[in-house]
Amino acid sequence: MIVYLIVAQLAVDARYLTAFVTKGGSGYWSDAIYSLASFVKENPSRNYLLMDWGFGNQLVVLTNGRIRYEEVSCSNGDFDDCVQSVLRQMDSYLIFHLPPFESSPVFYRFKEAVARRGFQ
Repeated sequence: MIVYLIVAQLAVDARYLTAFVTKGGSGYWSDAIYSLASFVKENPSRNYLLMDWGFGNQLVVLTNGRIRYEEVSCSNGDFDDCVQSVLRQMDSYLIFHLPPFESSPVFYRFKEAVARRGFQ
């Protein structure tokens, strides 16, 4: 019985991988996480601020735990305080999902808040 379950799961995994290779995924199910993980591996000394839900676990696995990151939630609490806190960490890369794929729609709001402070 267990052998059947393992074989069935491997078949499903193979179909998923084939779909990603041929179509690259799309939207929420994009293969972009692999490019991001490669970038992180090439820049392991940098800190990454994950500005939306859904990056952390994948990046930890795909980089073999070699990522320095912090999950930031500017959607809760005082937004301006959050932006100010992030701007104090200017040596970090900020990682967002872009609209319409955000879990917490903060990208444009964050971008506007940064521009008001004279940054791009």
